Amino acid sequence: MISDEFFDVPQTVKKTSLGDVKFPIFYFDTSAIYFYYFIDYDKADESLKDTPLAPHKFFNNKALMGLAFYQYRDCDIGPYNEAGTGILAHKRE
Repeated sequence: MISDEFFDVPQTVKKTSLGDVKFPIFYFDTSAIYFYYFIDYDKADESLKDTPLAPHKFFNNKALMGLAFYQYRDCDIGPYNEAGTGILAHKRE
């Protein structure tokens, strides 16, 4: 256990289908890599069509997309990796 007052908050144990888990979950040793790039606005808008969100429009009819990769080496629920995507968006008018 790391001795740091940042982690000095009470945790409660909850039963899950995979066993007991302490909440909030503490992450002690992690890494993250983020990539951002422009994509075609119309394709981004099509991917959000069934949501209340619209992509933010940039120059040359572009939208901003991001990829995120996480490596959790030491946390309360054991080591694992995670990936996610996102499009910069706002409430559709």
